[in-house]
Amino acid sequence: MSTWFGQLGSMVEVMCESRRSRRQEDRWLFAGGEGTLSPVEALMVTQHGAGARRWDLTKANHAIAESNALASLVRAQQLAGQGLRMVPHGAQHMNMLTPGASEEMVPPNGATSAEASRYWTGALTRAGLVAVVEPVYSTRLVQTGETVLTDDTVLDDSLILRGPRWTTEDVAADETTYASASVTLPPNQAAVSPVVPLLGQRQARFGVFLAHAGPGGSVTVTLQGVTATGTVVSSATRTTTPSAVMRRETWLWDGIPTSAVGARMVISHTADSLRLAWPSITLGDRLTRWVQGQCADQVVIFPPTQDPTLLTPGRSMASTSYQVMEVGV
Repeated sequence: MSTWFGQLGSMVEVMCESRRSRRQEDRWLFAGGEGTLSPVEALMVTQHGAGARRWDLTKANHAIAESNALASLVRAQQLAGQGLRMVPHGAQHMNMLTPGASEEMVPPNGATSAEASRYWTGALTRAGLVAVVEPVYSTRLVQTGETVLTDDTVLDDSLILRGPRWTTEDVAADETTYASASVTLPPNQAAVSPVVPLLGQRQARFGVFLAHAGPGGSVTVTLQGVTATGTVVSSATRTTTPSAVMRRETWLWDGIPTSAVGARMVISHTADSLRLAWPSITLGDRLTRWVQGQCADQVVIFPPTQDPTLLTPGRSMASTSYQVMEVGV
């Protein structure tokens, strides 16, 4: 699995890294403490969201030609003078949203219009921490396909003996309760998620924790496929009736048309106030536990460092290291 960079509709896959580390900007300020006359105080910078992330990526001993896509992206970024989207390795099966869109959902205080565009839109308001319940799935091996001989089996040349084959399946084993930040959506209003790239996939799984804050009622979730300009070219509608306990609901959308390069979900309802938390969008049909959003809407790729490890007339190998920094958050 590789890392992807680019813009919606023109995402480029770069070589799969052999080592990756990630760190996040620290936005706590401290006052007082040792050498002062006052105790330590922690002051959070609240006018912005969580700190920007920085990735250090390395691909060891690869054919030099494998780094061509990365070099082209760095050059194109310098010429265009703008950041790129980033889908880190593994994000397709974890959560294609950004951390902010998957947790806070609404922009932080003091956010600019550009920063706010990376969050959900609609009449959402913060509702504080809430207990959320998620089914915990365990994966077990299932043996299939083995030839079984019985007393009636005819032993001749037509008999084909097949050994066992193993597949995996997810089994709901338990439930786990967490505390999550949440938002509320008033009746007759809609909440719209940011668009995530589909990377050529025709299946996507959408999820969100839902609960009614008052009398129950049905909730409509519309899954939309969009073009690079945001035009909706396909949609699928699902309905559900949440309870007063916030539980995770998921929906699989199979057969997304090839004209759609991105996807988003729209949540609406007509009953009493609805509470939402921890949305997710993953690619493929696999159902996984909720994970914080992994993607970035805007990053800068710094020019890579490349160390040749093998240079012969017939083969050129190198190790490449580069840094990626999230901007605009």
